[in-house]
Amino acid sequence: MMPCMSDAVATYTTGQLRVLATEPPGSEAIQVYPNPAQDALRIVSTGQAIALIRLTDAGGKTVLTGPLQTEISVATLPAGTYLLTVYDRTGAVLSTKRVIKP
Repeated sequence: MMPCMSDAVATYTTGQLRVLATEPPGSEAIQVYPNPAQDALRIVSTGQAIALIRLTDAGGKTVLTGPLQTEISVATLPAGTYLLTVYDRTGAVLSTKRVIKP
């Protein structure tokens, strides 16, 4: 089974089963909690150093961006589903996580 990597997306084919992975290798080292988050969201990296975070809404609009903080406030955001993208110093995506604001 050989992966085909392109922009943090890997497709594995095993017999008749095809699996799509949207996280780059090592992204499990990024933890985001609590999820769903009402007031604050915590971001922890047990692997590579995080340099930048970006939170986008379901429409693709960036609602928060900046250097890593271990806790970010989501209290003023409207309820919805967001994507939190985490970058390293070179600008490479370390992880993209779905975040829910109830």
